[in-house]
Amino acid sequence: MSMNEMMDGLLWLKTLSVALARVLPIVIMVPLFSSRELKGVIRYGVAFALCMFIAPLIYGDDALHTMASNQLSFLLLKELVLGIVIGALMAMPFWLFDSVGALFDNQRGALIGGQFNPLLSGVSSPLSHMLQQCAIIVLIEVVGVNVLLDTIWNSYRAWPPLRWTPAFSPDMNQQWLANISITFTKMILYAAPLIVVMLFIEFAMALLGLYSPQMQVFVLSIPIKCLVGMAMLTIYLSVLLRFMEQDMEYFGDLLRLFV
Repeated sequence: MSMNEMMDGLLWLKTLSVALARVLPIVIMVPLFSSRELKGVIRYGVAFALCMFIAPLIYGDDALHTMASNQLSFLLLKELVLGIVIGALMAMPFWLFDSVGALFDNQRGALIGGQFNPLLSGVSSPLSHMLQQCAIIVLIEVVGVNVLLDTIWNSYRAWPPLRWTPAFSPDMNQQWLANISITFTKMILYAAPLIVVMLFIEFAMALLGLYSPQMQVFVLSIPIKCLVGMAMLTIYLSVLLRFMEQDMEYFGDLLRLFV
């Protein structure tokens, strides 16, 4: 192998490292590439395949050819942090419906085992995972995965890898805070119909306990809340699917948070 070929190989290695530094955190954080479905090597392979679309653009930049090792280290750190931020923003619609399911499971008593046994505190909510999978299906079938991929590509257009500081808009901080505020507000609003039903059942069981003190209303309320809650969810799921379709359009407006 000649010296030119060796230098060219090292340059391609630097290029792939810079491209992968932003893509890998996104792939790890976005539930579409969840570790439950895409196991270790396959998920890293998806990240490597995505960064191959960006690598030729980075390779053609002359700034990378003359970049020192310390500058490259800071550049990789910058891209890694940026990838974590973008990954968190892109995962918010999925986390939103995951939280709706977790709130409902908590209210109906599905997670009550963790309150009595700390060893069970890490048990995941079954409905949260189901609603998150529904959001992924809506993204694939209705909106299209290309919307999510376009968001990744547009992030490189808004903030190129070899540019240290982008030109942010003056109201960027307000836009980011508003985006987080809207996510938490929707989480409460979407879960509110289910939680209100659970509260009414709790109120009814409390009244029953007043007239029949010997009855274990706490134990009795859990299966009732589960049965009524699941029946309510069956009716409410069609509305949630419409909300999912609307919120998946969030990816089309995500670029405004960077420019």
